[in-house]
Amino acid sequence: MLLSGSTSNAPVAPSSKWKVELTETFRENYLSKNTEDQRRVDDAVATLAASDWPNRLGEIKDLPASLGGRVCVYDISRSSRLSYNVFFTTKTIQCVRVCNHQTVQGRKVRD
Repeated sequence: MLLSGSTSNAPVAPSSKWKVELTETFRENYLSKNTEDQRRVDDAVATLAASDWPNRLGEIKDLPASLGGRVCVYDISRSSRLSYNVFFTTKTIQCVRVCNHQTVQGRKVRD
């Protein structure tokens, strides 16, 4: 796995154009996913890191500051989204969180 067990903020792959930074919230969300979902997240992060314009791959969302403020949201699957920020000056993608569609909007999910 690409991110599994990784705690560094090193580039995702040698061909990456961007450095990837993982927040603590992202790490917690990622570790709570099953192996298949983690693989999908890995693929999504690799896609973003290989892109010339990763901000164009996601939809811009204005979220409450506690959820990351203004972020890009990339659909991973029907049940998962990746929230991230792009910093062009440092060529860094900051992965803020990975969660379902309701949680990314700040709504509680009913069981």
